[in-house]
Amino acid sequence: MMISSFTLVFLFSNKNHNNCSYNIINQNIWQKILFLIIGFVVGIISGLVGSGMEILIFAAMILLFNICEKISSATLIVLMTFNSLVEFLVHKLLIGDFVTPVIDYWLATVPVVVIGAPLGAIICSYLNKEIIVRTLVFLILINLVSSVLFIPLTISVTITGAIVFLAFTILSDFMYRSPRLLI
Repeated sequence: MMISSFTLVFLFSNKNHNNCSYNIINQNIWQKILFLIIGFVVGIISGLVGSGMEILIFAAMILLFNICEKISSATLIVLMTFNSLVEFLVHKLLIGDFVTPVIDYWLATVPVVVIGAPLGAIICSYLNKEIIVRTLVFLILINLVSSVLFIPLTISVTITGAIVFLAFTILSDFMYRSPRLLI
């Protein structure tokens, strides 16, 4: 639901997203501090509940910091790879709550990530913005449809999903309207 709510705001905001920044480095000091805080909080949450909270960093890069989709996508791939590695090591070495099948599954994905992540970033560097946006929206739509089809929709799941969707739509809209305050 977080991804779907981001997509909703992203589609409406993308019409006005032609003047996006291709440079993460040239953010002002307050933007850099805010980005570090968001990254730290998302990293902790993601480490506790598993990977997936990176959508908040992606949404912040695009909606809050006005960074172009090409740069945001490639940056997110690197962040997710690093975050997953740290989370794995913390759970394996410090907490010790991984069982053998989970470790085997994680290790089986390493070659895919090592090859797929850089390859995806290289391919995205050659694509124009519209193709990247359409691809992202298409993949998010597949995620939403498959979730609705495969997750049993009880009353509590439906209500929770609706609340999460509304909350993150409001958060995404707030991030879209806030960059003017950060400049």
